[in-house]
Amino acid sequence: KSPDGYTLLKEPVKITLKRDGTISMKESNSMAQIEKTDTGLLLAIRNSEFYELPSTGGTGIYWYTIGGMLLMMGASLILYKNRCREVLRR
Repeated sequence: KSPDGYTLLKEPVKITLKRDGTISMKESNSMAQIEKTDTGLLLAIRNSEFYELPSTGGTGIYWYTIGGMLLMMGASLILYKNRCREVLRR
């Protein structure tokens, strides 16, 4: 399992240790590399972050929402006035 915000490796990293002291790694995995250092071996696995999607679209939805709310308020006001007239006529 990878931490939040990071990608999971496509394949597990397979390292082979032989009795003669040689170490090999599956070549198809380009995300991992083995390097020999003075103190031993270094296994480096590139951990790339997810990219953030760009914000798209315009502000058009806000105007439609505001317009729809105004229409609903206007319709509610008209219904309220008509109900008040009916009550006063009785």
